[in-house]
Amino acid sequence: MFPETQTNQAAYPADGPAADAALDRVVSISHGRKFAGDEITHARGWLMSYMAKHPPKSGKPPAAAPDDAIVRQFLSIAAPAALQNVLFDLHADGYGGTPAGESWGWFISVALQRIWGISPQRLRQRREQARAQRKPEQRVMTFAAAAAAAGSANSGGRA
Repeated sequence: MFPETQTNQAAYPADGPAADAALDRVVSISHGRKFAGDEITHARGWLMSYMAKHPPKSGKPPAAAPDDAIVRQFLSIAAPAALQNVLFDLHADGYGGTPAGESWGWFISVALQRIWGISPQRLRQRREQARAQRKPEQRVMTFAAAAAAAGSANSGGRA
């Protein structure tokens, strides 16, 4: 599924079918590979550990842990060893570590950029394309699901 577990541009060229496949995996992960619970738990721990050690410049890390969707997107980028190498490299940058971004999505952008050479702008464009290509009933169902979830969250668990 992944090329070798390196984090250099030669193993992971930015332009080409492999990089496009990585983008597609990230954008459509809900329809792609399923990850074992322990894989998600370990990767969530990596992200939370990094965020705790290198908080955003604002000093305000996200209040909640990254959800499963973010963690699955992160895991879909490359082999776990390559993702760990990215986090180790970030930790070593400037001997004090690179401050994390303001959201958990920062890890996805950084991993795509460092492993595949894919810019955040290209990721943003691909996400917009995927949204536009969804069938209208999928957009309505997504909105309805979000509205239902917001309603149940606002009810405070009351029926």
